[in-house]
Amino acid sequence: MLWLLEAGLAAACFQIVAVALATAAVLLFMENDLVPEPLDFWSAAEISSNAALSLLKWTYLLTAIGTASTSNRFVDVTAEAIRNSSRVMRPTEPFHAAKTLLVQLCLAAIGFVVLILQPPPETLLGVSRHFGWGWAVLIGWPGLMSVGLAGFGASAQAAIKAL
Repeated sequence: MLWLLEAGLAAACFQIVAVALATAAVLLFMENDLVPEPLDFWSAAEISSNAALSLLKWTYLLTAIGTASTSNRFVDVTAEAIRNSSRVMRPTEPFHAAKTLLVQLCLAAIGFVVLILQPPPETLLGVSRHFGWGWAVLIGWPGLMSVGLAGFGASAQAAIKAL
């Protein structure tokens, strides 16, 4: 089953590298202006209006879209695997499974786009504030969601090629 997700796993790995580089670059250029006041008193609106966090969110989103839409050999191999599996599953309708998979992957990718642009859940922020890791969650949440977007987006691209 893992070979049906090869494109997604490769894209997720590429996105992890992109997230690390983007985070380092933004933190370097912001020169510690990321934390203007203690995180304990921030509301969701103040978190959303922070320029550095907004820049990181959009950077993660754009790199994830670029990673997911890049065509490479992993996408081609996965597309062939999806095509073959779809034909085997329902010989009378050879592309039914591929179409179903495409819809599910696209819905998951759209969900990750929404999650990237939203602040982290309050429960996660509360726990992270308690342990002093609030900023790691604010940076890590959209980064992690962008990895999901890249993975599901690349798999969706492979499903499109399979059709």
